[in-house]
Formats: sequence, structure tokens, C-alpha cells
Amino acid sequence: GHHVAVYVNGPAFERAYFDLRARDLVYFNPRFPQFSYETYDDALTHNEFRFKDIVDPDTNLPLYELEHEIRNLRHPGFVLQHRLLPDDDCRDTN
Repeated sequence: GHHVAVYVNGPAFERAYFDLRARDLVYFNPRFPQFSYETYDDALTHNEFRFKDIVDPDTNLPLYELEHEIRNLRHPGFVLQHRLLPDDDCRDTN
């Protein structure tokens, strides 16, 4: 189906994962059973995680459904990956 892919680097990837996980919004698409995002390490292993509900920030009630893939810069689909520094592991170092 239709979805949006967003590429973000280390700190933003980590922050997005934990913020969405805290709201129970990380989505496990049954079409891709090989991908689990149960933990942050799982998300790093796959260089991505998903969510599908856009929610009201105050109530957490769904406003719109559109699947999103949040991908870090090591995802194979990132076409500028060849420009990354070899030691850039896309993790937050703070």
C-alpha cells in the first residue's frame, strides 16, 4: 500500500523510536513478518521502524492513518549512503 519513507540520522532516529514507542504507536506490518521493531536494537538491525497512526498529541486518539517508515541513513534505500563517513554508525553518541 501507500506509505511515506522518512530518512533521519542518529539522534532523530532514536528519539522518534522512543517517543512513538512510549505512545504505543510503533507499527508491526503483518505483510512483513520478518521485521520486528519490539526493541530499539531491532529497529537498528533493520535500519527502520514503522508507525501508521497520526494522533492528536494531547489525547493520543487517531486522526489519520498513513503508514510511515522511519529509516536511518544506513538503510539500503538511502541513495546517498555512499557519502556517509565510514565511522558514522547513525547512533546518538550523547
